[in-house]
Amino acid sequence: MKPFAIPLAALLTCSSCAFAQSSVQLYGLIDVGLGGTKFTPLSGPSTSEGLMFLRNPDLASRWGIKGSEDLGGGTKVNFQYEAGLTPTTGEAATPYFSRASWVGLSGTFGEVRLGRMFTVVDDTTFWFDINGTTSFSAYYKAGLISWFNYDSPIGGAGQFQYITPEVGGFQARVGVALKDDISDSSGQSTLWHGMGEARTLIQAAAMYRHEALMLGATVEGKGGDDNRVAYALAARYDFGPAEVSASYNRMAHSTLGKGYTAGVAVPLGNFRVGAQAGYNTDADVLALVDGTSKSYELFGTYALSKQTALFVNFNHTKYSESGKEQGYSFGIRHAF
Repeated sequence: MKPFAIPLAALLTCSSCAFAQSSVQLYGLIDVGLGGTKFTPLSGPSTSEGLMFLRNPDLASRWGIKGSEDLGGGTKVNFQYEAGLTPTTGEAATPYFSRASWVGLSGTFGEVRLGRMFTVVDDTTFWFDINGTTSFSAYYKAGLISWFNYDSPIGGAGQFQYITPEVGGFQARVGVALKDDISDSSGQSTLWHGMGEARTLIQAAAMYRHEALMLGATVEGKGGDDNRVAYALAARYDFGPAEVSASYNRMAHSTLGKGYTAGVAVPLGNFRVGAQAGYNTDADVLALVDGTSKSYELFGTYALSKQTALFVNFNHTKYSESGKEQGYSFGIRHAF
């Protein structure tokens, strides 16, 4: 995705200020497609949604602006605003810049960010979903993606994040959400049902990249008296003819479970096809079942250009205590 850079001097006029070392970038992604779902319970009739336009059939549509000001000496001020969109209706997410709204400093010391943003856990585990955490991802459908992302109370509360400089392919992140920002009027945690009294939540993540290898690890402290320390370990490797990924995830509450994912993707010219599986135990997965879930995903993309691709996704998920769910989507996405 090639950013569209606009000097701030072209946007603002200030007789006492010079904006030659400042810039903003306009960027976004539009994802439009059709699909359908069907849920078959262990007993009783099936429910289904026929072919229809889907809100975000592949990746989340969004637009945003980000920029920086060079303060000299290698130090910069950075900011980002990012809004989610529904392209089939033109509606925006509420609050408007719900995906990102932060400002910070970067330099030889690393980077500090303050505001609303993806958590460090979410930013790290994303890379190990080999199909990019789509709406029909087995990683997501099995309930193994971090629940404390931009769309949850912690995302809305605002965070402090520190990102280390990258050294020898290694980079670490720490995120903090304060107790009073993730609690209700009675002091109970708002992160998930039944987590008890709120606590300041601390997350840490680390990534290592070297040529075709990518490794990741995350840990998440208790955000409430009744939850537990969560963690994830993941790996991804590009062999050339095929790329593989795998992860183990222990979620923040026993009702969210723990489990594994594995995926493979194969490039065939402009095509990229693949499969992914997720297995979660003892989980109240997506509020559907207290039991296990097994999710399987098939996907394919065809690149029309570096910024535009056609896609197709299929998912089959079996919930041990309630039934099975199937879904599919196909469409087009364009990044700018």
